[in-house]
Amino acid sequence: MLLQALVPLIGALAAGNTVLLKLSRHSQHCASTLSSLLVQYLDTKAIAVEATGGASMITALMELHWDHVFFTGSCSGINVATNERERESV
Repeated sequence: MLLQALVPLIGALAAGNTVLLKLSRHSQHCASTLSSLLVQYLDTKAIAVEATGGASMITALMELHWDHVFFTGSCSGINVATNERERESV
């Protein structure tokens, strides 16, 4: 979970993008620790961290306009995300 979250985050921040990092709810202790460390050491204007929520959270996030989405979650989660994006582009 750690590398899946940090590698895309580092690339996105290095490119000058702002990032909303949605961490897995299945590894709560790791997500909580990573969340507190990221907001402590990184610019909170460039990064927001969300460590809770499931499919309903993904659906709500996908209703917003995003220039780019990098998804490293489960197959069921990607189905929710892509269905929302397809519905938006029609």
